[in-house]
Amino acid sequence: MADDLQYKVYLLEGQENFVTETKEYALKKEYQFPDSLIDFLYVDFQPLMGAFEQLGRDIENLYQKKDAQYTRSVLDFLHDMAKVHPYFEITYHVWKKRFRQAEEQEFKNIIDLLPRKQLTWIPSEAVEIQRQIRDIFDNCLDRDLSQGTVNERLTSHFKKYQDDSLKLFRFQKLNIKYEMVED
Repeated sequence: MADDLQYKVYLLEGQENFVTETKEYALKKEYQFPDSLIDFLYVDFQPLMGAFEQLGRDIENLYQKKDAQYTRSVLDFLHDMAKVHPYFEITYHVWKKRFRQAEEQEFKNIIDLLPRKQLTWIPSEAVEIQRQIRDIFDNCLDRDLSQGTVNERLTSHFKKYQDDSLKLFRFQKLNIKYEMVED
């Protein structure tokens, strides 16, 4: 199956642009830079914990019963999560593609293709990422801090937590491609 999902993020004239393109549709969301990150930091995942637990049960049922009704309930919820924040848009489309593959393969290798924990751990991982990013904001990027430059504070912060991966936000490489957008 050809990769028909394109997810692009770019900055243009002070706007963050999130573009999702599939064979079925294209969606573009715009935020004033850096509002998407700030919005993410304040998404309350606590009320969503039960829904994510239900996702886990639905995927377990799909493993056992191989009934597409469970596919629909998971995808409906992930579609709603994409409306909560654009960071979840790609999760919805990746899982939609995985479910399509599972059905095309008559649910063979379903546990490998649809790893339940990858979805059910989203809220706890997101809450931890929120905490880590707020920690960087509070201890490194706050303009009111008088001790050292931003670079010195970031260096100190990363040295402080270098052996404790749970407390330190890990920046990861991004695949970046430059192309013409709009005009």
